[in-house]
Amino acid sequence: MKQERQRKKRAAATDREVTRRLMQAWAMALASHLMDQTPMNRAEALRQAYLVRRVLEGMGRGVVVFTYKKGDGSLRQARGTLCRGVSRAFDEYQYTNGEKATHREDTYCYWDLDAEGFRAFKAEKVVEIVKSSECEIVRS
Repeated sequence: MKQERQRKKRAAATDREVTRRLMQAWAMALASHLMDQTPMNRAEALRQAYLVRRVLEGMGRGVVVFTYKKGDGSLRQARGTLCRGVSRAFDEYQYTNGEKATHREDTYCYWDLDAEGFRAFKAEKVVEIVKSSECEIVRS
């Protein structure tokens, strides 16, 4: 019994390490893309990539309040999630094949809790994380 618990604990630690390394590689690839596509230097691009990583990881675990710059230059504060159980509208959203979306390497979708719909932001436009919280089952 004790050996089984130890084996599961080692497996979980290995899974966390693999995930951490994959996210680190993803952040490095995003930083490289940002350096190619924007006037950011290496330090700025890495800082921005890790900020985006924290936003996405937070939305996967709960709700993140973050600020980003819209296309018109104005700032928008958003409450977003990618976590089921936070919003009834998100849980019940009906995906259709008819919706056409263009894939861009630096654009990320999230569920906007205030607008009750999907929104997107560009990686280089994220300004800050205001608040992040773990999943709480809240029905809106």
